[in-house]
Amino acid sequence: MSALSRLLQTLRGKPWAKRLGFALFAWLVFTFAFFLTFPSDALRDRVVREAEQRGLKVRLESVRLAFPLGLRFQEAYLILREPDPQAQKPAVAVHLPRLTLRPSLLGLLTGKKAIAFDARIWGGKLSGSAATSDEGARIEAHLRDVDLGESLLAAIGLQIEGKVDELRLVAEGAKLSSAQGEILLRGSDIVIRGGEVNHFSLPKVALGNLEGKIALADGSAQFESFQAKGEDVDARVEGSIRLADRFALSTLQTKLMFKPSEAWWSQNEMLRAGASMLRKESDGFHAIQVHGQLGKPRFRLN
Repeated sequence: MSALSRLLQTLRGKPWAKRLGFALFAWLVFTFAFFLTFPSDALRDRVVREAEQRGLKVRLESVRLAFPLGLRFQEAYLILREPDPQAQKPAVAVHLPRLTLRPSLLGLLTGKKAIAFDARIWGGKLSGSAATSDEGARIEAHLRDVDLGESLLAAIGLQIEGKVDELRLVAEGAKLSSAQGEILLRGSDIVIRGGEVNHFSLPKVALGNLEGKIALADGSAQFESFQAKGEDVDARVEGSIRLADRFALSTLQTKLMFKPSEAWWSQNEMLRAGASMLRKESDGFHAIQVHGQLGKPRFRLN
């Protein structure tokens, strides 16, 4: 006699086992029926309307239940810019092939709003949690294995390849301009293949590996370390970003430092001549001041 048969024989005469069996069967029937009759289309349209009321443009293919408790969004798009045929500008959107949201069971019991999320994005994975309370909001996010060639950088004219191996964000505060926390970043095999940014044609540059740490405090994002070391150039970013509640209106107070290799200079003699106008630091790095709003940066050569 198998172990399962012995267990069933033992439970057969137990009144509580019979009641438990009926309850389990009823729960399974209810769950199956709920999944079959879930109003997917209505909920999808409701999510799109709610996003529009908050100034966001969202498109969704479908919304489904995620077992045991949560919602799964398929083929979600956050539209950042509609296509402009006259200016020959394509649409810009964040594409999430899959996004799952699950409420925190502890949050439901304590009355706090908290949710966990995980998503597929740009060939990688995003996961984390967000919560709100009387003290403000808190978010933890972990992004890994992202293909930069699939990211939004192409939308601004940057032809780039490589990976973001890991990006971690921990931040809390009542609003973005008062956020406290930090951002950690690691990337590898990053190469700018070309492109055009602000009417400036970019050369091919092998940036190699990237590591960064940004501290969020006192209304600013401070670059504690942010550097790339590659075959063609060593580069780093210094300074800070004064944060605004609308992120695109945040103010840059940064300096881009770079030191190309002799082999790269020999392939870009015109840029080498232009770099003679740049300020040169004692360690041999050239410096470009980057200032203005994050959405519309400006550059100063000295």
